[in-house]
Amino acid sequence: MVAKTEYKPLPITRLADGAGYHQPTYFSPQPVRVDSPALEVMTDLKLVAAATIEASTHIDVANQAMIVRGVRSLLVVDARGDVVGLVTARDILGERPL
Repeated sequence: MVAKTEYKPLPITRLADGAGYHQPTYFSPQPVRVDSPALEVMTDLKLVAAATIEASTHIDVANQAMIVRGVRSLLVVDARGDVVGLVTARDILGERPL
């Protein structure tokens, strides 16, 4: 049986003005297996285009975008494409929208 490990949440950090993200040109994913290392299972944003949403997008549309992309979070970008935040499925489906 695998021991359950508790992890501390990452600290909240403000992004500097003009924070951006990498836009890859090509990616051919390899299938993962049960014994694949974690680094092979995680999404490398140097190889896969980041899932983004504009800051003015309604939360219902953001939720649908996550479902379509098969992701649980989206980078929020402004009109220039600079990252201004992050929205997660938990943000949208939890109590925050209330």
